[in-house]
Amino acid sequence: MDSGAKPARCNRTSDRIMTEHIKAHYDAHFYTDILEEYYGHSLFGNFGYWDASTANAREASENLMGHLMQLIPDKTGTILDVACGRGGTTQYLLKHYDAGSITAVNFSQKQLDTARQHLPDCNFACMDAANLKFADSSFDNILCVEAAFHFHTRKDFLEHAHRILRTGGRVVLSDVIIKPGGEKAMKTFHEENYVPDVEAYFSMCKDIGFARVEIKDVTETVWYGHYRNIIRFAHDKFLKGEIDHEFLQQSLDKTYRLTSWMNKYLLVCLEKA
Repeated sequence: MDSGAKPARCNRTSDRIMTEHIKAHYDAHFYTDILEEYYGHSLFGNFGYWDASTANAREASENLMGHLMQLIPDKTGTILDVACGRGGTTQYLLKHYDAGSITAVNFSQKQLDTARQHLPDCNFACMDAANLKFADSSFDNILCVEAAFHFHTRKDFLEHAHRILRTGGRVVLSDVIIKPGGEKAMKTFHEENYVPDVEAYFSMCKDIGFARVEIKDVTETVWYGHYRNIIRFAHDKFLKGEIDHEFLQQSLDKTYRLTSWMNKYLLVCLEKA
């Protein structure tokens, strides 16, 4: 009996350490002057959706939200924004919903405090996305932008999402599939969260019980667009003497490292029957 219990305790400890590491990473990442400048002081922090007319990261982030919201034809009732960051995605939802109809959750109190400061009339809660503490059939729709690849696990999140959705409700999310080995190599990914390909992702969603599953590969317009723009942005800052060579190299190394493990960037729409 003892030998069976100890690994579980170790796993829980490891999970907490990983969660705190991810939280610390984004709490530091989102609150830097250079990132604020990159996103035009918009509260966004995602890769964005880049087309030929996209001028900057703020516009790209709004484009991404626009594409996700197109997947929700009936924008009435209530919506839950999962892993809302500092509130950029939540703020965008005000284009379609009254503040009182929007609830947003995140695991970082620091980021939630920022979101509350800018969006005082929306509803916020500090919560683990893989253990959503809402009653069954609580929401008409659910949004999750560029976060599920960090969850432990996305399957747990989607099972909760299915439970708290009302009949006919949708989960719309952008998500990333990592290449084999990425979950072990990258410190902000759980090995248990690994999904090998789009087919496995589709099967997972159907097995959870979603009646309709749509998955679109937008790697070119999202990740490649972000990659090209962030590289240009960093080199431009260096050429202007606003960052030094060491900072430039550190920034580029982070982007190159993520690129080496990036497989697919997906837009996903799941409907509950």
